Amino acid sequence: HSFDEDAVKEVAYQTNLAEWKTVVGTEVPEEDIRAVLYECPPRYFWKHEVELAERNIFLQRLHRLESGWTAFIHFAKRCEALVNAEDPWGFDAHDTGGIANAWSEGQALLRVAHDARLKARIAYQLVRMAHYSSNTTLQQDALSAYTQYLLPLKGHTWLEPSAAFYLAGMHKNPERDLAYARIFDRAIDKQFRMVSLFETSRTDDLLEQADDDKHRATLLVMRCLQHPGRALADLERIAKWDP
Repeated sequence: HSFDEDAVKEVAYQTNLAEWKTVVGTEVPEEDIRAVLYECPPRYFWKHEVELAERNIFLQRLHRLESGWTAFIHFAKRCEALVNAEDPWGFDAHDTGGIANAWSEGQALLRVAHDARLKARIAYQLVRMAHYSSNTTLQQDALSAYTQYLLPLKGHTWLEPSAAFYLAGMHKNPERDLAYARIFDRAIDKQFRMVSLFETSRTDDLLEQADDDKHRATLLVMRCLQHPGRALADLERIAKWDP
């Protein structure tokens, strides 16, 4: 029951790359998109942006698109740095002050954005930052951003269920794991993480609180994935509830 961490990440990468191609066109080499998104840590990107822009077709295409796409890449790199860094003063798990400032920047970008896909990506970054912040006001505002800019695109972008994962993680159990099971089928890029976090000792109680048979079946799927072994009774119930 081992796993390949790089293979898990690649699921999200491929999904994201495919959606970016709908923005910039299939003529933009995938390796150029991947280089900017996944091979340029924020500090490297900021230090070498001029050279990158001269040779990277993805960045050149975003610049020609205008409408805030280049500004979004800057914003996304700032968000990446914030969610991956701890508070330098050691008071909070993350730099909540920096996240609050970046939140204001994201709101400003939303006000001038026109493309629904761009708005969705900005909103996704806001939700993700709020997840890592201890600021309850930001977490409440994140739900509003999700509802306004991501939920209308349900079924059309991986960003929506992935953002729902971050929103679910803001809750305490049992609400968190119940929410995980609701989005498990849709949040492909977060399935492994949800299984890892799922508190299987609560499963029987959660079954009584589930919305419907499909919800109950998914709760059992998550338990079985975390604890492979003799699971015939659970498998029979899964097959009954969600054939």
